[in-house]
Amino acid sequence: MTKRILSLLLALMLLTTGALAYGGGTGEAAYINETELARGFAYTNAVSYSGTKRVETHSLTTEPGSAVYPIVMACDTLYGGFTVEEMISYAESLGYNVVGAVNADFGESTGVPIGMVVEDGIYKSSSEYTSSAIGFRDGRAFLSERPEIYITLSWDGGEYTLEYLNKSRTGTGAYLFSEYFSTVSTRTSGEGWFVRFAMPEDEELTLGCELSLEVTEVTDEGGSVPIGRDNLVLTAAESAGLRELFESFEPGDEVTLTVECSDERLEDADWVTGCGDVLASDGVMRDPAGWNSSIAEANPRTALGIRPDGSVVYYVMDGRSGMSAGATLAELAEDMLSMGCDEVVNLDGGGSTCMSLRVPGKDGFTVVNSPSDGKLRAVSSYILFVTDNEPDGRASRLFLAEEGAYILAGSTVELGCAAADRALHNAPAPAGVTMRAGRGSFSGNNYTASGSAGRDTISLSGGGVTGSGSVYVVDK
Repeated sequence: MTKRILSLLLALMLLTTGALAYGGGTGEAAYINETELARGFAYTNAVSYSGTKRVETHSLTTEPGSAVYPIVMACDTLYGGFTVEEMISYAESLGYNVVGAVNADFGESTGVPIGMVVEDGIYKSSSEYTSSAIGFRDGRAFLSERPEIYITLSWDGGEYTLEYLNKSRTGTGAYLFSEYFSTVSTRTSGEGWFVRFAMPEDEELTLGCELSLEVTEVTDEGGSVPIGRDNLVLTAAESAGLRELFESFEPGDEVTLTVECSDERLEDADWVTGCGDVLASDGVMRDPAGWNSSIAEANPRTALGIRPDGSVVYYVMDGRSGMSAGATLAELAEDMLSMGCDEVVNLDGGGSTCMSLRVPGKDGFTVVNSPSDGKLRAVSSYILFVTDNEPDGRASRLFLAEEGAYILAGSTVELGCAAADRALHNAPAPAGVTMRAGRGSFSGNNYTASGSAGRDTISLSGGGVTGSGSVYVVDK
């Protein structure tokens, strides 16, 4: 019989299998295909309709105890952004086994994240506003609403408390910079002053820490100054009116720095990212009047939802095209509530929205969504999915190479097998893999679809390794 796989768009228009609901959000889902990439780590692609509006989404789900877990990284330095490809490459250069990534927090035009950042326990950036944060510990996530974090400097000449760490300096207040802001300088301009502190060797700023510092330099020449390793720089613009604070420091002064956090859970977090509006809590959507109205209408979206069982959904939605219209913040919240998420937060969307994965059978990483800019945008921070498993080239799990394909009822197509090792790197498939269909039939690798529409689950086995996949049979 003639081999024939229908295009996804045409097949969705003709699909006659029962639809699933996404609640009152983006409408009924005509297509949902989930692939478990590793135990406790799954990728789902879905297409839903509301009237003539079509929306395509991509989501990753992590479960507690999975070998794949989330970390947060704000590029090599906070100043400047990375595309997702650059971010993954950088993380891998540090030794992380990355299997996927999604964009995280909103950022300034300079690439500096708006919200707070903690990387592997190191406090790298404060919140620019009173925004909320998502903390991660042992693969689990929690929401911290509007945490207050203060950095206090105490010395014989007095005491001063500031809030801003590694943020672009404005004309108001004092700012503290560490080496993680930029390898170039404080990136400041105009009139202002600087106080340089030497940090104890091999110690880091953390939430809840206390450090002993020494003043090594004071200057009011303005412009910018280099930061350097094991140094902190306190600075303010002249217009901030803090000249008296500057004059209270002299080289050689011993200063005690303490960091206090209103949410003790954040002090124990390994990784923290800032986030946008809290859209839902305790399983109930928040009042939209409290959200950022400038981004409330239909847009591409990135969001995060936490379920009561500890699993976390990372949700990416395409938009601004005929293939996917995007969603309002309210529709986004409804979608994620319908997926069982109790707590939902909005992350950076629009042209920043992206998801990249190691897709079995494909080399390297694949950007599974369609960024609305038509290209990848450099953004401020990412949630990366990593595993401590080392790539060894030995097949650990089998996958259907044509995962999620649409096939005309009664037709015959050739299906292939892909394999991945425990680190989700491609691996040679074992010899003699057999495939079995739940509804259709196989002759070797040739699959003949059943005569009626519906999802068909394909089981794969060979060489002591197993796996499964799905195809979708359409009858028109």
